[in-house]
Amino acid sequence: MKLMYLQCKQYSSFFFLINRIVKMTSTIILRVILGENSAQKVTLQNGVLCSLAELMNEIQTQCNLMGEFRLQIMDPDLQDFVNLTSTTDVQNKSTLKVIKLCDSLAVSPSPSSCDTDILSSRSSSEVSHSSSLDPQELTLNTRSSWPTCFVVPRFSYEAEIKLEQGNSEYQKNGILLNPDPKLKSDILDGLAEEIVKFKVYLSDAEFSEVAEALIKQHPCLKEQGSLTGCSGWKRSLKYKMSNYRTKLRNLGCSEVTVNAMKHKPMGVSNPAFGVKKPRKAEVNFCPSFLPGETPDSMEQIRVSLLSEVKKKNNEQTLRRLMDLSFALRRQEVVKESPLIVDFMGRWPALFQENEVCAEFARVTTVALISKFFSKLDEHTPSLLRIFAKRGGAQGRRIRKLLVPLTKCACINVKRECVLKALFVYLNEDPDNLIKEYMDVDFSNAETAFKEMVMGVFVIRCDGGEGCEGCEDEPADVGVVLEGVTALEGLGNVTNGVALLIGLIYALNLSYPKELRYTFELLQKVFLELDGHKLSTKVQALKTKLFTP
Repeated sequence: MKLMYLQCKQYSSFFFLINRIVKMTSTIILRVILGENSAQKVTLQNGVLCSLAELMNEIQTQCNLMGEFRLQIMDPDLQDFVNLTSTTDVQNKSTLKVIKLCDSLAVSPSPSSCDTDILSSRSSSEVSHSSSLDPQELTLNTRSSWPTCFVVPRFSYEAEIKLEQGNSEYQKNGILLNPDPKLKSDILDGLAEEIVKFKVYLSDAEFSEVAEALIKQHPCLKEQGSLTGCSGWKRSLKYKMSNYRTKLRNLGCSEVTVNAMKHKPMGVSNPAFGVKKPRKAEVNFCPSFLPGETPDSMEQIRVSLLSEVKKKNNEQTLRRLMDLSFALRRQEVVKESPLIVDFMGRWPALFQENEVCAEFARVTTVALISKFFSKLDEHTPSLLRIFAKRGGAQGRRIRKLLVPLTKCACINVKRECVLKALFVYLNEDPDNLIKEYMDVDFSNAETAFKEMVMGVFVIRCDGGEGCEGCEDEPADVGVVLEGVTALEGLGNVTNGVALLIGLIYALNLSYPKELRYTFELLQKVFLELDGHKLSTKVQALKTKLFTP
């Protein structure tokens, strides 16, 4: 009996393992409830993800969510939603519910009395309609980040029949399909329409990804004589997207019209010169105006913001007006590349800590501070392990930067030390970005600010007391751009670096060349924006981070 019990237990464990493997490798379809009268279908191509954090990240990407949230799942026994604590409870066609934890996911409130001047030129029906929109709708945020795995869409009914017959013939006899011009055109049209949901300018690697996904989904379309089996499809896709952008330009799509020949410098006849396109994984790079809006109506909102920003306890109204004016602000940034001092005069509301985070979310759909801090804290143990193995002059400097960790357990001190050591590990100097001054030399610091192109300044008290014996806490932390103090009163260095990244995205700035590897790591590994292609140096560090 005992032997039979052990055998049954083994079989039970075996079948559980097999079921788990099948569940993790097969495609899973989920129904995700985003709010009242709002739900979305989410497809997990590789099955249920191993961790809850990965599942939440995938849902956040596919549903284009901003801010923090938690998930609930429909319990079949209770017939009600309960908090999701493990992905083992997720099955195919499960129903999940998004529970908002912060205002960035919430629906914008109705206009207050101070909105009357802003919307006075609109009818009451237009005001009522716009007040019910959430920030994603207000910014026409119909795009998502480029997916980790491109999903080939369904083509026209006729094309799907031909492909089904071709795949069947290929599986039986190994005969490849030679698509006729009509079928090839339908396939390329379908792929182009799916691609523009994410972006209109693709890199060579992304074209390859789409072409490989096509022949994986429809193996009968493989090409003979091609090393990859899809080089011809990749080439055809490039031509197709070029023609598709021409159609979009004729329709007035701002992200494409910004690169029209009439916007090129005088005497330049090369269409490829100075192309303005997303280079740091921006999702909403140059959005068009909302339906019914014109440059004049957008300008009215901008002028109203100048007075609203002076009022106290006005965050909700400011957020709403900033959402409404996002397209105008973004087009100014992309098309005109204004000086920082001029842009601050036109959009003073942007240069606040919460609005920098909101603008970063509008551009990338990623929550800046929570994402940056959580990833930095997550990788800190691995980074400290990696730093401990570094020798030579670089290792000595890293250990010197980490000395405050032995004196203080404050999380802000720990983050600052790790961040500075990260600069040094990548053979870059943190002093090129983080400038420290004593409060007694504040007048000298102000003079130095005017010569600073981009940086984070730290003012420390002379002889002040820190927390629990650690070094002096900063009296002030801020961000300087083009000699102008863009932000101040940020509390700590790590917050300053994160908000500097937010301003770089909001103002479409380039990273400092002398710090390009550190910023690449912060963007692609910490913020997980365009992490598909890394430089050799950053890839080597990432490999060590994820190696036990």
